[in-house]
Amino acid sequence: MPTLSLDCLPVELFHETLSYLSGCHILKAFYSINNYLNGILTGYNHYMLDLSASDIGKNEFDLICSFLRPEQIVGLHLGQNPFDLANRFLSNFANRQPLTHLRSLWIDDTIVVDRSFLTKLTSTIDLNILLSIRFDRIHQNDIDLSDSYNFDSLTHLTLRSSNQYCSLSKWAPTHLTYLHMFFDSIVHMDILSRANMHQLKSLGIGIHCDSNNIQEFTNAFSNYQWTQLIQFNLNLSGNMNVSFEIMRRILSEMHRLRYLTLILSEPLAIHNDVLNGTQWESFLSTSLISLKTFNLKFVIMDSWCGPLDDLLIRFRSEWWVSTKQWFIEYDYGLRALITVPYFAPKITDTDHFYTVNLMGNPNIFYSNIEGLEIDLQKYDQCEQIFMSQSLTQPCFNHLTRLSLNGSLTTELSARIQEHVDLQMVKYFQFTSQVGMIYGRQTQSSIEYLGIQYAKAERWKPPIDLASEMFSNGSLQATSFGPCCPQPKTDTYIPEQNEQCLYLNIYKPIVPSGQSSLPVFVWIHGGAHEIGCSSQSIPLIYNGTNMISNSPSGQPVIIITINYRLGVLADMFLKELIEEDPKWPTAGNYMYLDMLSALRWIKKNIRDYGGDPNNVALFGQSAGGLSVTDLGAVKGSAGLYRTAISQSGLSSPGTYTSYYSMNDALNCSNTIVQRLNCTNEDKQKLLSCIRNSSIEDLYKIYGTRYTKPIIDNYFFPLYPPLAIQNGQYNNISLIMGNNDYDLTVCLDYPDMNYTQALALISQSVEQKWIPSLVDYYHLKNCSSNRMANSSRCCRIVLSMATDKLFDCDIRRIFNAFYSKYGPQYEQDKLYSYHLNCYPQCPSVPEEEQIVGLHLGQHPFDLANRFLSNFANRQPLTHLRSLWIDETIVVDRSFLTKLTSTIDLNILLSIRFDRIHQNDIDLSDSYNFDCLTHLTLRSSNQYCSLSKWAPTHLTYLHMFFDSIVHMDILIRANMHQLKSLGIGIHCDSNNIQEFTNAFSNYQWTQLIQFNLNLSGKCKRNYIVW
Repeated sequence: MPTLSLDCLPVELFHETLSYLSGCHILKAFYSINNYLNGILTGYNHYMLDLSASDIGKNEFDLICSFLRPEQIVGLHLGQNPFDLANRFLSNFANRQPLTHLRSLWIDDTIVVDRSFLTKLTSTIDLNILLSIRFDRIHQNDIDLSDSYNFDSLTHLTLRSSNQYCSLSKWAPTHLTYLHMFFDSIVHMDILSRANMHQLKSLGIGIHCDSNNIQEFTNAFSNYQWTQLIQFNLNLSGNMNVSFEIMRRILSEMHRLRYLTLILSEPLAIHNDVLNGTQWESFLSTSLISLKTFNLKFVIMDSWCGPLDDLLIRFRSEWWVSTKQWFIEYDYGLRALITVPYFAPKITDTDHFYTVNLMGNPNIFYSNIEGLEIDLQKYDQCEQIFMSQSLTQPCFNHLTRLSLNGSLTTELSARIQEHVDLQMVKYFQFTSQVGMIYGRQTQSSIEYLGIQYAKAERWKPPIDLASEMFSNGSLQATSFGPCCPQPKTDTYIPEQNEQCLYLNIYKPIVPSGQSSLPVFVWIHGGAHEIGCSSQSIPLIYNGTNMISNSPSGQPVIIITINYRLGVLADMFLKELIEEDPKWPTAGNYMYLDMLSALRWIKKNIRDYGGDPNNVALFGQSAGGLSVTDLGAVKGSAGLYRTAISQSGLSSPGTYTSYYSMNDALNCSNTIVQRLNCTNEDKQKLLSCIRNSSIEDLYKIYGTRYTKPIIDNYFFPLYPPLAIQNGQYNNISLIMGNNDYDLTVCLDYPDMNYTQALALISQSVEQKWIPSLVDYYHLKNCSSNRMANSSRCCRIVLSMATDKLFDCDIRRIFNAFYSKYGPQYEQDKLYSYHLNCYPQCPSVPEEEQIVGLHLGQHPFDLANRFLSNFANRQPLTHLRSLWIDETIVVDRSFLTKLTSTIDLNILLSIRFDRIHQNDIDLSDSYNFDCLTHLTLRSSNQYCSLSKWAPTHLTYLHMFFDSIVHMDILIRANMHQLKSLGIGIHCDSNNIQEFTNAFSNYQWTQLIQFNLNLSGKCKRNYIVW
């Protein structure tokens, strides 16, 4: 049975039925409802609630039920949901107050309206007070509406089938003003009599006709008097001999008609008189003189290949263009003739575009489009929309909604910004290959956090999600995914979960016309045992920070990833190797995860403005080892073109940095034995280890170092050998290290020759020690901390740096040189050694005091301490200073303080008690390095305003007056990442404080502490 596509109708019932209600607001409940619900529910009294989305879960449902009162809901759209939302909603409100103010109800085709469902429905909703009903799917043999439902108020009815209407005829009202449905039979046309067609103002009919019954339909239809009708939509399908005369007879009595849509599914010959513009002009100008819009949609016979001009010229007379002020255009997507009034707002998309070069006045046409949906895969059609040079720019100057789907190229992005007035756009939606994604914007970037690139199963290759749609079609990418399980350390690691294969994209905010950006993918360190893309507070691997500090004119996209660690990355068993014939190896799961992330990036990064052919890997420590190793593993070719290894541990140029298969098998079998999982049945063995708790696994794994495994399949040769055999990727490689990668002098500041020998003996074979001692002049070393280059710990540091970094870099480079010659090394190989310090250096290992907290003490400790160091070497490496409230910071104390401490190099200051009238800091104290400031009083800040810095990232203090809120401007609040405010308010100034505070843009803030005291009225609005 043919069906009427209700989406073809220009009037959307649900969103228009109650538009006359003052203050009515459409609330569409979807995944991000908790991000904006608070703001919506403060200014409206009536809501049309759309609960048809598939991605609404328990949290969103609880929010809706807690915030909305029953009397606020005037419109309701219900659909089936995995959470069984419809039944939960009805049950919830059945136990509360009924929806006594509901006026519009839509049950879509995901729910069958039957006797059981109606019982639930009517326990909550009084059907007699509804103005509008739309049922998309009625169980005709299992529905019973008693006489108590008279539907006295119903004026709007939409059904998918006239059979459904007939099954409801005993209660279907006779005073409708709006009726839209598909007629299953011409016999059912008498419904129009029962529905009292004299009162109908909007009528939508779909019907299947053929050459035998089209005349019957015409006769039946033309018998009615359509005295009130102002909108009519007709969809005729089937093989019928449609003609202009048939159309005239159907429409002849609709004298008040304003909006007309005719959809003809039968292919028409070019000479069919339905397409005769002259006849239509004569008829419309005499019979339908009130018509405002006329849409004629039809299909042209495949045999017709002629130019459109012959067709369109018939509709381009003076009457059409000047008198009616209509554009007559042909829609290639629908193959339909479209008439568009000059000032009628339209929604257009790339399936409904209009040929620019055939338009009489395209500037006026495009200026009336309010919504634009662009399928970026159909570039040829987008080109017709955006690349006409005849249009005044921006041509889309009234656009309020913009939706993009697919891969946004640089050229097309520039065209969109050129032709669209983006300041007018209120709603923006971007759908990539894997669904719609919502990120969060900072001052310098857009962050897309917590994107799952693969699924993890214990000791199996990752399951790629590069081509998978986001769950529910969208993703709120505003928070990090969980970290991979790992042993507990002093480093802050957020939530951990074995489903941890997530990546984060940091995209710079760049001007229009920017070409596709290079992509840098960060591989974190941690010996392949610890670490996470979201580790530490503040966040250490922060792509936005890198973007903010990138050289001007060189924007890049930063991506950070998680990968499996420790025992979950390092199990190599015969049973695992034999488990899957398609993957005859095991282990190296961290590298498999990294490749999966790179495949996701290769496929999807263009959607985020990145160049999939310009990807660079960079990593530190184990991450540096990884980016070097990946050039030798199976399946990595073509996924990236540059690798940057920063202090890559452990030695990609040394074979002992890797496990052989025998070593890996022995270690893994030991783990199986200690788990008591040994079993001749390999399936039972695998089931046992996979069901073991993560705590037991790490307890047994212990302190074993997680090494990559040379397995003769996935990772067949370690890098130097892979290079020599021509099995290494053709990439550019940058490798290097820093002066102070190792903390030898920090761990052993007074090391002597004997201790030095003992230390190097732990990692070097005895036969090599005499040569090393002689080469590095170790016998002449000194334990004196001031000895500089001859100091024992410094010589051992140099030896260790050479062994772990410099020698292995040279092994890698020599392999390239011997294989490809010196030109390759010159063109694609680079090394660095960082031995310089920034303006505010980190602490050298020979200095001990980097933070100082002073307070009053019976021994007068503060003054004695300062005097002692004033007579010795100053505290040149101090970075943090706290003077608590037991000491008054005045002119006298500052004199002592500055004789020992250089205030200009401090990163953090906390003064709890300042003598405001007796303090003087000259212009020599500029506090260039200061980022953290804590004071007890804003009066103190004001007294120090002449030196207080404007580049703080951390500010905590009590505000003595709301007037002092301008301190936040002087402190450059855009850079603040941590803010603590204490303030005393009363009922007179709480609103002033709220207004002052809400004026600022807190784009970088990740921590906020607020202490409100006083008798002030604090409510939800204030928060």
